[in-house]
Amino acid sequence: MAFEAQFSEASSEASIDRHYAVLGLDKSANKQEIKKVYRELTKKYHPDKVHHLGDEFKVQAEKKMQEINQAYDELMKHVPA
Repeated sequence: MAFEAQFSEASSEASIDRHYAVLGLDKSANKQEIKKVYRELTKKYHPDKVHHLGDEFKVQAEKKMQEINQAYDELMKHVPA
């Protein structure tokens, strides 16, 4: 049972690290910094911003936005105010 708890904790930490990487932030970022970067990235990668470039770009933008949204949601849950 202890092994499973350690594995789960390490997996969770790796996931949090990946979320910081998706947003291009380091672990010292606070909620205000996370929100600021999130807004900048949504302006850049939102599918509506690239729809004129074709379906391929729109699909890529949708995937990127899913990653950005997931990273933002998870970090806002775990980062203290």
